Amino acid sequence: MTGLKFTDEAARQLEKAYLSRDVIAQRSETIRHLRLSPSERVLDIGCGPGFLCESMGEIVGPKGAVVGIDISADLIARCNGRKTSANLSYEVGDATKLDQPNASFDVVVCTQVAEYVVDVDRVFSEAFRVLKPNGRTVFVATDWPTILWYSDNPRRMAAVMASWEGHSAHPRLPMSMADKFIKAGFRFDGAAVFPILNFQYDDDSYSWGLAQIVRNFVSGKNDVSANDLKDWHGEFEGLIRLTGGTFTVGSNARVSAEIEAREVVIRGEVIGSLKSCERVHIWSTGKLTGDMETRGIVIEDGAILHSKVAAPQASMAQVAPPETAAPETTAPEEGAAAETAVVEPSESQDTRAKSAGA
Repeated sequence: MTGLKFTDEAARQLEKAYLSRDVIAQRSETIRHLRLSPSERVLDIGCGPGFLCESMGEIVGPKGAVVGIDISADLIARCNGRKTSANLSYEVGDATKLDQPNASFDVVVCTQVAEYVVDVDRVFSEAFRVLKPNGRTVFVATDWPTILWYSDNPRRMAAVMASWEGHSAHPRLPMSMADKFIKAGFRFDGAAVFPILNFQYDDDSYSWGLAQIVRNFVSGKNDVSANDLKDWHGEFEGLIRLTGGTFTVGSNARVSAEIEAREVVIRGEVIGSLKSCERVHIWSTGKLTGDMETRGIVIEDGAILHSKVAAPQASMAQVAPPETAAPETTAPEEGAAAETAVVEPSESQDTRAKSAGA
């Protein structure tokens, strides 16, 4: 195996991702293609957290059996800790050296595993070996280079995706799977595609779980800077970073985000946490709901603030609004470049992700 290492913490993270609505739908589609019947014996190569095994166990019933193997002892421990049926069994095992007799299963399934095994041809030949005559198998793998993931910063996205590709030994495996089946002795019956398309980024979406796993993997490779990786992940989480500049929210604007900036000026509404190196200025028309960390705060009379404030060595002032409120500008410090962002109302834009499995 290469790339991902499944510690207990990683196993918990994977388990959460496998309970998302997208992966549940993929699991249902996999079961449909398996065409399981009561009393059949099924082997799941790389069973992960065991959710597919549990679903298959309900179909084959008490006279059938489902065996799940995985190279991760942490994942197998989680499977055994949740096991409630006698027709399920789990064991630590190597996909290239199955500890199972010849012709002992009616069905073999392998989902999102083969692409991570260096000697991938052995996975196919071992699946063929343990299948009974006229048995059947379904392999599911992701063609990682075809992933489409929207970003406001295509250069940064490309860098992160290029680094992420190293998590898999065979990131383009679906392109050659038909040939590998035939070489292993199978009769190839066809392929299907299960696309995942997310228009929302939340903890019940595939893209949310994938983003956490990508971030953790890429952070250990040191080929993408820590700031770039933080900004990449922060884009989906609603993070705005202008560490050397001023972030200004217009009087008719409404922003929902985590904001980091040298200075934050709020004339409209902000929902989310603020971290300002120097100052937060909330105008009389401004409203902030969320925690705040800053060195200085100016709150005009009439402003609305629902917040916990952490202000080490900070100055805090409440002022009455001027007779005429002129637009505020912030000059850069001498010899330093300043960034300024002004937010006005715009249509909301959701993170989009797509992965293809075949």
